[in-house]
This record gives sequence, structure tokens and C-alpha cells, in this order.
Amino acid sequence: MTDKTEALLEAHVAFELAQWRDNGAENAAEEIKAFFAWASKTPLNKLTTAARVKDISYRLVIDMPLPDTIAEVIGDIAGHLIQLPLNKKTQIGEVVDEALYEATIEQILALSELRDAVVAGSIESPLFSMLVSDILYNGIRGYLTAGTEKLGSVSGLLGKGAGALGKRLDSQMEPRLRGYIESNAKVIAAQSQTFLQNALTEERIRELGEEIWGAVQRSHLSIAAVIDEDEIRRFATYGQQVWMSLRDTEYVSEMIYAGIDEFFNQHGKKNIAEVLALVGVDEALVAAEAEQILPELLAALSDTDYLEGLIRRRLTPFYQSKELAAAL
Repeated sequence: MTDKTEALLEAHVAFELAQWRDNGAENAAEEIKAFFAWASKTPLNKLTTAARVKDISYRLVIDMPLPDTIAEVIGDIAGHLIQLPLNKKTQIGEVVDEALYEATIEQILALSELRDAVVAGSIESPLFSMLVSDILYNGIRGYLTAGTEKLGSVSGLLGKGAGALGKRLDSQMEPRLRGYIESNAKVIAAQSQTFLQNALTEERIRELGEEIWGAVQRSHLSIAAVIDEDEIRRFATYGQQVWMSLRDTEYVSEMIYAGIDEFFNQHGKKNIAEVLALVGVDEALVAAEAEQILPELLAALSDTDYLEGLIRRRLTPFYQSKELAAAL
């Protein structure tokens, strides 16, 4: 590099630094205006395609390795948050709007078919059958045992007989009783399903909603008494393991790809400004945020010499190039 080109480089670096130090906000506003002018006439399909977005999503969502430190960081932060004194002072009603809660109840009421499907699915599960069978068995056994105790109280002579009868119930009647209950489990489940579907009327669901809201709205948000920081960390680690397992399935990737395809089918021909507006981003918003953030950011970049280094790295190759030497 000659003395002349070096002098030109220094002058250019100083000019660019001054542009960003003294006129950073104005420059940013000009660039934002130019970007949205371009975005308002450029279709999304011109910028990228569904195939490219799928490729990016595969790398970032499906294939990118996740370090164990992510779960550790999330667990540490969550563990700290649940211990904050604010949780003990804040009531649920202060955070959850009652009107929003009522709107949630109305949404539940509107999904009648889903509600019936959830009831049917829950009752048809093996867990429900086991639960009902155990409740019925213990109820009947308790009733019969109470009967033998009453007999024993009539006469002391029957005391030993009552105990023997109880043992006989355990050894002889238990298999028969459990067998009877299990053989009628489907009938019991069908009756339970009919009962629940008839009982969960719109009026009753609203009443339950009001009862739940009345019970919880003055409750505090603190859960530190029932879950500690170690359990939070274990839950964070478990959540990461669940996601790692799910993302390896073909189902997850196919759902992501189908979602991308549908988005481009609906919005691919719209210009980029229109697509950004779908999520509430427009020129005014970006300009306002830049006005708030850029001055402090540019000052920090300048004070740490990063801004000057960035400019030099971008300009120096040109001033060292043979093209510039030939032009001069």
C-alpha cells in the first residue's frame, strides 16, 4: 500500500466512523426506509423458497446438536425464579385476567366434540379401569369387613370368628370379587362415560369454572413449597430429553415441512412488507426500536474499538487491491 492509498484509507475510515458516531440514527432511519420500500415491492418467493426454509429448519431444529448446558441454564434460572419473594405476594387473580379466564371456559364449551372425545378416551384407558376396579373392590371389601366387626361386637365369642372371616375374605373372595369386577369393567366404564357426558352440561361446566376461579384467584403463585430447585433442574433435563427424542421422529419433521409449505402457499406471493405485517412488524415499529437501541449500541461499539475495527476490516482489502492501484 502506498502513502497515498494509506492516506485515503485513513480518511475513509475516519469518515465512516463519523457517519456512525454522529449520524447513526439518521443513517439507520434512511436504511430502514430504503428496506421497506424494497420490501413493499418484493414478493417473499423472490427472496427465498419453501425448500430453502425447510433446509434451514432441518439444520437448526432437527439436526443441530443441543448441549447439556441448555437444560442446566434453564433449570438454574427457573430454580431462581420460583424462589423469588414476589411469588409469595402475588395472587393468581392479579396475573390472570378474569375476563380471559371466562373466555377460556367459553372456548371449552364450544369444543363439545373434543370434550366428549377426551371423556371417552380417558374412560377407555386401562388406567381408568384399574382405578375403578380398585375403588369398587376396596369399597365392597370394606363394607363386608365392617359387617363382621359389628357381629364381633355383639358377642365376644364371635371376635375370633370375625377375624377368621376377614382372612377368608382375603384368601377366597378376593379373586372372585376382583374377577367379577374386571368382567364388568366395560359395563361400568360405559355407565361412567354416559354419566360424565350427561353431567358435564354447559351450565355445570360454567358452575365448575366459577368454583375453581373462586378457589384459586386469591391463591399465591409460589410453588416453592411443593417443588425445589433440584426438581426444577431435573424437569428441565427431562424436557430436553423429550424434545431430543421427538425431533428424531419422522412425524415432527413432516409436520414442520407441511407447515412451511402451507405458509408459502398462503403468503409466498405477498410482498415481504405484507408478510412482516402479519406478525406486527412495520416500518414505524422498526424505526422506533432502532431510535431507542442504536445510540447506546453504537456508543458501546465505538468505545470498545469494535466499530473502527469492523470498518477497517471491510475497507482495507479494497485499498490494498490492484484494482485501486490501477485506477490511481
